[in-house]
Amino acid sequence: MLTAVCLMVYYSSMPIILGRAAESLGLVEAELGYLGGAFAAGVTIASFASIILVRRFPWRPLVLISAVVAAVSFLVPLWAGGFNTLLVFHVVAGLGCGVGYSVAIACLGHGSNPTRNYALCFVLQTLAGIAVSYSLPRFTEAEHSYHQALMLLAAFAVVAGLIGQNLPKCSPRGRTSVGGVATAFPLAIFSALFVIFLIYAGDGAVWAFAERIAIHGGLTPEQAGAGVAWSLFAGTIGSLTAAFMGNRWGFTIPMGIAVLASVLSVVWLQYLDGHVAFMFAIALNGWAWNFGSGFRMGLVATLDRSGRFTPLITGMQLLGTTAGTTLAGLLVVGGDFKWVYLFASALWVLGMMIFAVVVKTSLPSGHN
Repeated sequence: MLTAVCLMVYYSSMPIILGRAAESLGLVEAELGYLGGAFAAGVTIASFASIILVRRFPWRPLVLISAVVAAVSFLVPLWAGGFNTLLVFHVVAGLGCGVGYSVAIACLGHGSNPTRNYALCFVLQTLAGIAVSYSLPRFTEAEHSYHQALMLLAAFAVVAGLIGQNLPKCSPRGRTSVGGVATAFPLAIFSALFVIFLIYAGDGAVWAFAERIAIHGGLTPEQAGAGVAWSLFAGTIGSLTAAFMGNRWGFTIPMGIAVLASVLSVVWLQYLDGHVAFMFAIALNGWAWNFGSGFRMGLVATLDRSGRFTPLITGMQLLGTTAGTTLAGLLVVGGDFKWVYLFASALWVLGMMIFAVVVKTSLPSGHN
């Protein structure tokens, strides 16, 4: 969990880190988008490549090498100036972080209770994001804040490489059944991965515009920022709830609760006005996203006991978030987010339907 958290600090606190780049380097919004997209692209490519890497190479050297690559890539722009250089090394840093993160995700999936493992990992990632987001603007000099942020990210990568030496030496083999659940037919695993893509596309569509939704609803920038922070805190509670539940209620009921909460949150955003309404709605949305994530990832790990496809979880999360954010931007009309809410709700409901079918057809009745 700590290895995963340290390698994804950038992603967990990206809005604040990119804000440091805008202040100290004078980058405009389009350039900030390129930087964030470059890192996400690197992580996505790494997650797909990890299907082979995680199974064929020893984990400890793989994590150490990927962490060193990430650390060096974060540090090179300190001496090699230019936006293009920064962009290239963001991709390389994403590749390094993505490989190490995929190893950690695969390791968590091999545990006896992957749902709880992933939920607790989300708790730590959210807390790390909150800590970095709070600290960077307050304890760095505006003129050099982005370079200091890069040094912090490099330090986290080094720590991940060291902590990663406590992982198993390599991917466990021959474990095709745990608790009576055998490795499922690949179609079921790919369907569960597709559910992650759909849900993250819906969640990303709303989350990306949370601040804009608040502003168009008449809130101040300060109130909007507080709402985003409150959503992150609610997400932490959601992950803790999932970790506490584990698999005692199976998969379908918790997933249904998460989807219902997500839909209610956007209905609330559409039809209720005011600061209090926004705070509750965006908190419910954050809670639902993180609460359901552990069960969606846990289903993939439960179906894929060989661990072959588990590293794809990261790629599907990032692809879904990117696709949802991009398409949602086209649906905003004159500050009205109604079509974004409908789009997200349709993806959530479709994802729930596929999820329920996969659980019913691929797991024994006691695991539903």
